[in-house]
Amino acid sequence: MKKLFPILMALALFLSACQLGGQAQPTAIALPTAFPTNTPAVNAPAEAGGSAGSERASSVDGMPQVYIPDGTFRMGGLDNDVTKDEQPAHSVTLKGFWIDKLEVTNTMYLMCVNAGACEPPQHFKSDTRESCFNNAEFNDYPVIYVSGCQG
Repeated sequence: MKKLFPILMALALFLSACQLGGQAQPTAIALPTAFPTNTPAVNAPAEAGGSAGSERASSVDGMPQVYIPDGTFRMGGLDNDVTKDEQPAHSVTLKGFWIDKLEVTNTMYLMCVNAGACEPPQHFKSDTRESCFNNAEFNDYPVIYVSGCQG
């Protein structure tokens, strides 16, 4: 009798899973928007009509973006504690561009890796944790150890 009970339970589970006598219907699963297989050009011209601080949603992944207008800024150290890699201080001029407003999370970056448009991070750990990128506990944390370039 002790051996018969597990066999009957397994049979009942099998019959209920297979839905014998009826047609099983697939369950729809909501999936995130697919990433493109190639990444857009980094130096693509900014859309006309952008003004400082205006926002839009990225046409690639829906990420909120903010417009940074043309401008010149001073790059390099100007203080007394300047280090060698901060010299020489010089002016840099950039054309206007759109930049993501939020940091890319581990989950968002994993979707890009799975789509083949991004390379995996160089390390899956952080300075304080052995498992960060592939750990569900840190899905909403910013991704680290990525270069942003493929190849």
